[in-house]
Amino acid sequence: MAEYTRWQIGQPNVITIVNSRTYPDRPVDWRWKRAVGIVEGTEPQLSRIKDSALDRSVISRAIKYIQHRLRVSSQSEEYELAMTMPDMFWAHHLHGQKDGILKHSIEAHTLAAAQAFDISLRVNYAPTIVSTYQNTFYDVQERLSCKNWVVHTVLGLSVHNGLAERQFDLLWKLYGLMMGSEMVDALETKFVNPQRPASADTVGAAVEDDTIATMKLKANLAAKSIIVNGSTASMLLDHYTKFVEIERNSDSKGQAQSTILQDLSTLFATFPLAVGKDTRIKNRVRVSQAQQNLDQYEKSAVELNWRETITVASGVNLADARRVTALGFPTE
Repeated sequence: MAEYTRWQIGQPNVITIVNSRTYPDRPVDWRWKRAVGIVEGTEPQLSRIKDSALDRSVISRAIKYIQHRLRVSSQSEEYELAMTMPDMFWAHHLHGQKDGILKHSIEAHTLAAAQAFDISLRVNYAPTIVSTYQNTFYDVQERLSCKNWVVHTVLGLSVHNGLAERQFDLLWKLYGLMMGSEMVDALETKFVNPQRPASADTVGAAVEDDTIATMKLKANLAAKSIIVNGSTASMLLDHYTKFVEIERNSDSKGQAQSTILQDLSTLFATFPLAVGKDTRIKNRVRVSQAQQNLDQYEKSAVELNWRETITVASGVNLADARRVTALGFPTE
């Protein structure tokens, strides 16, 4: 029997089985394409042996929707389809939006391994619509551990050719895959962990923190976007050196989260923690004349526990106050 060579056998015709789970490099919307092909007669019918239960469920639902979609010929029928199959209708609507912001947001958070419910709270789409979109048009959840596959196949060559900030959809997805949903939130809203000022006095600190965080985010995006070659390598090193110097000499060095610190200072300045140290009206709190002064206990050798401290601060004398305050440190 003649021995077959590689050239005689030839290469497999992969195009005929692209929309199949057996194909490792299957497209993210392979289930939808399989459903379309089954309706058109160009794809094999579903099989209990060759197709998983999830695949059969999703594809069957898509086939039903496509069949109804093909029969729509008026606005009232369009409305009826939206009412009877809302999840597929609006998931299909998202799929058709080439430059849809919410579509890109859903895909980025999906790559960040966010759950459908969490994504729905961000984009105002029902969790069932989000999960239908993921299962039918963006099947990546089972392959998120294969990060190289996502980068090379789902995101494509733009990641390697250099991303521009205007390619926000690819940036969201790349950062979502590598750093999670919180990072995607920062890229979408342009804020990095913003602190809401508690008073007018803390607005300046909030602006300062936000400016520093925004500049760091911009620098990070710039570093990801610029291609390293003979003309940009020295420029990148120069800018990085300057950035490190600015960071080192910044007036804000060592003052991270200054907004939080100012808020805490304001809290302790206004909260009546010193209620046991004064018998006058202070901060609109009338202090009892009969209470013990906490200073006398601070001068003694005894440290009050939290119960005793609260008791004294509330104006109630300790039973053994004289004995406690009489205790002192031994002298040489």
